[in-house]
Amino acid sequence: MKSVLLDEILREYIEKEWHQKKVVFVLPSKRSAHYAREKLKSICSDKKMSLVVPEFLSPDELIERITGLITLSQIDLIYYLYLSYQNILNDEAEEYFKFVKWAPVLLNDFNDVGMFLPNDATKQKNIFTNLKNIKEIANWSLNREPLSEKQKQYLNFMEKCYDIFCDFNNTLIQNGYAYAGLNYQKAVEQLTSTSLPAFITQKDLFVFVGLYAITPAEHKIYDSLKKMNKALFYWDYDPYYLKQEHEASVYFHKNFEAFGKNEITHSKFDEEKSIGIFSCSGEIEETLCVKKILTDLLNRDSELNDTAIILNKPENLELILSAIPENVNYNVSMEFPLSRLSAFHFIIQVIKVFLSIDKD
Repeated sequence: MKSVLLDEILREYIEKEWHQKKVVFVLPSKRSAHYAREKLKSICSDKKMSLVVPEFLSPDELIERITGLITLSQIDLIYYLYLSYQNILNDEAEEYFKFVKWAPVLLNDFNDVGMFLPNDATKQKNIFTNLKNIKEIANWSLNREPLSEKQKQYLNFMEKCYDIFCDFNNTLIQNGYAYAGLNYQKAVEQLTSTSLPAFITQKDLFVFVGLYAITPAEHKIYDSLKKMNKALFYWDYDPYYLKQEHEASVYFHKNFEAFGKNEITHSKFDEEKSIGIFSCSGEIEETLCVKKILTDLLNRDSELNDTAIILNKPENLELILSAIPENVNYNVSMEFPLSRLSAFHFIIQVIKVFLSIDKD
C-alpha cells in the first residue's frame, strides 16, 4: 500500500543527503519497513544513483538493539515464568498444565507494569500490593465465613506477585532474554545513565515515522534521543482529526507537544470518494463478488498495489484467497485459526491413532 508521508520522507532522505550519515528509520511494522526499502530502491533507480540503504527497524527491534536482550515468544516466556513461580511459591505452586491456562494474563500484567511504570520500583511494588488488597476487600474481607484453603492460596499468590515479578525479570536478564515491557524498561535505564549503549553512540540520526499511541516507557526513550539531537519525528495524521477535535486526535496533540509537529495540509477525508455497496447472501456469493471486483480493478491497474481487502471474520480468509487472480501478488496480515486448515484435522487424527495404539 502506498504511503504518501513515507514517500516524502524518503525523498527528503536523498535531497538532504541524510544517506551520508548513519541513519535508522523506526517504522510501526515490518511491512512498512519492507515498503520503505522497495520505495527507496525505486527512487534511486529513477535518479540513477546508488547509496547505502539505511536500517529500517520496528520500535521493538530498536529496543532490542539498544539493550542487547532478545524478546522471547509467549511460549518461551511462560516456561521461564513458571520457573520463577515455582521458586517463590514452592509447594503451593500449581502444576504446569494448570498454570499455563492463566499465565498469559500474568505475563500481560507484568508487561504493562514495565511499559507504564519503567524503573520505578516503589510504584511497581505498590501496584501488586494494591491489587492484593482490592481482591481481599472485594471478595473475602467482609465475609463472616473463614477463608477456604483455595482462597488462602490465592491471597498468598497475590501477596507474592511482586517477588515473582522480580525473580522473573532477573532470570530473564541473566539469560539475555526479556519480554517487551522489561526490554523497554532496560532501554530507559540505559538511555538515562551516564554510559550510553554502543548502538546509540554509533548512529547519527533516528527517524521515527507513523507512530501513534506512546507508552510512558517509549516516551522516555524517544525524549532521551531527542535531547541528544539524534531524533526526528513524523506523524502520519489527517488534518480532519485536528479540525474536528476528534477523539483520535488526543494522542496526536500529546505527541506534537512533546516531540514537535510535521505539517500535513492535504486531507484524505475531504477528497471525493466512490463507495459501492454489494449485497451477498452467503460466503460463496461474497467470494464470487470479491473475484469480480478484483478482476474489474485488474483491468484498470495491472498490479493492484493500492488495493486492500478487509474481512469481517478471519474464517473467510481461505475462500477470499481463492478469489484472488493467480497473477496477482498479495500479502496476508491477519490471524487465521489453524483449526480451519485441513492439515490441522489430519494431524489430530494421526495423534488419535497413536494414542489408541498406546492404549491397546
